[in-house]
Amino acid sequence: MVYPTETFFAVGCRSDAPEAVALIGALKCRLPEKPFPLIVPDLARAERIADFGELHRRVAENFWPGPLTMLLRARGYLDPRLKNGQNKVALRVPASTVARGLAEACGVPIISTSANFSGSPPAATFGELNLKFLENLRRIGGAVLRESGEEKRFKLPSTIVGFEESAAKILRDGAISRSSLEAKGIPIIDPEKL
Repeated sequence: MVYPTETFFAVGCRSDAPEAVALIGALKCRLPEKPFPLIVPDLARAERIADFGELHRRVAENFWPGPLTMLLRARGYLDPRLKNGQNKVALRVPASTVARGLAEACGVPIISTSANFSGSPPAATFGELNLKFLENLRRIGGAVLRESGEEKRFKLPSTIVGFEESAAKILRDGAISRSSLEAKGIPIIDPEKL
């Protein structure tokens, strides 16, 4: 399914449906070794599938729901296409009520990756979605949920943060700036010192 988020349109499916996960990878022409990020409706659900320490909770409490993805150690079994080689999963609680509602309705985390071919620009509006991508989605039985008009749009993707000991490390710049993280007392690893 293609659906709106507060950043870009996403394509996704239930994380517990291996055949659907494989179809999303093929649809996007995504390298199999690049794991898919997941969305959940709230922090409590995120804590069921990833380990949260004090710093992780502080980041979540300050920036979720919102355009911030955290790379965290996975708990229990997850499809290998949903975590990296260090057993970490990318998780987000989106600000989009549509995306959160889908995750709530599914009852399991759902994939949330940009609705485009890998390497192509993401779509911020319905009109920017690639027609060939949508045609291929419909061929595999996928659907498109048009935006409701209520969603706030950021012009950047979600910020991705990882963690090293007692500090966050920005892995991808996005809608949540370094200064916004620091303003909430989140220690950031200086990339020049790595």
